[in-house]
Amino acid sequence: MGLYVIAVKCEEYRNGIKIGEVVRDITVPVFNCPFVSLNENILENNTLVYPNPSMGLINIEITEPTFLIVYNVNGVQVYSKQLLETNNKIDLTLLNKGLYLFKFNTKEKQFYKKVVVK
Repeated sequence: MGLYVIAVKCEEYRNGIKIGEVVRDITVPVFNCPFVSLNENILENNTLVYPNPSMGLINIEITEPTFLIVYNVNGVQVYSKQLLETNNKIDLTLLNKGLYLFKFNTKEKQFYKKVVVK
């Protein structure tokens, strides 16, 4: 975690002679994100999340009670719900477009799925 600065320097040349330059700094906040290297090719417990990408209305099929937490790319929790039914529908249409991390907590384990809201 921390705040980092990236500097970009652009130099302008005309006929091989430098005629100017511009330097801009970009401040980038970095958060602790344990989700970067997740292998999500196989979803645990036969959990299905679709469609992906989605317009915000998402279907989740589960085989056991699951607690769902949704995080945005900054690691901020933006949604949570206890899923008790086999077929669940959640509405994320009020969220900004982008990538979200779905964290599923069952009685014995937790697993993740990345979902794009467009």
